[in-house]
Amino acid sequence: LRLPDRQDRELVGFSASLKENQISELAKLKKDLYEFEIHKEQLIDSYKKACKLCQYEPFRVCLLFYAIKDMFVYSFYNQSSITKTDYSTNLDLDQTEGSFEAYSSYNLLFHTIHVFSQAVNSAIERNLLGSELSVISALLHDYGKSEGIITEIDALPNQKRNEKGRSHQEYSGYYVYFLLRQKIKKKVYTSLGSSWEQEHSDEVEADFKKIQRTVTLHHIPSDNEKQIDDSILFVKTADMKAREK
Repeated sequence: LRLPDRQDRELVGFSASLKENQISELAKLKKDLYEFEIHKEQLIDSYKKACKLCQYEPFRVCLLFYAIKDMFVYSFYNQSSITKTDYSTNLDLDQTEGSFEAYSSYNLLFHTIHVFSQAVNSAIERNLLGSELSVISALLHDYGKSEGIITEIDALPNQKRNEKGRSHQEYSGYYVYFLLRQKIKKKVYTSLGSSWEQEHSDEVEADFKKIQRTVTLHHIPSDNEKQIDDSILFVKTADMKAREK
């Protein structure tokens, strides 16, 4: 497929007696479908590589699968990958004129897929041992930008709705621990049985806490030696490189 040009739009539009704005909408739809197919293949490829990276361990494969499913459950495609507030407070991003428009042109779904793909390929190319949780954290780092996830978290008991100053990375951390963790534990423990749960429950809890910490702190300055670690640096790098493409 190729992107629509002016003649394509005129031919389709005028033959159907459409108005000018409807012609433009058709062109945008055609482009969106083209881009979605590309990103769909990228997502499938990255998921397969990530599963292999996790050595097909059932808990982590299940975590990957349902996290990816949630991108569609919460309609990431219909949301921008960045807001003005996020842009102005993220010192890792280019702040020159026109940069915000360039960053915001990608929706949250495509950006999340780009970062996930970047993380998976980086871990494989650098042969990083024990990088599975860092890759999963890269996938989950911006889930707190989803309006649906924010609404669901705000509705949880003891949560102050739209708490002033709560960042998207904090919402990402809450999603990991309060929404995704509960879902995955139920799925995995039901499937694998009580004996697997007894043997691995401490490891599962530790994994979720590490992922939660990484996504919550992925925007801290790189020179913050008290809090920065290799997993946070890995996610920050994947995020920045994905934005550059």
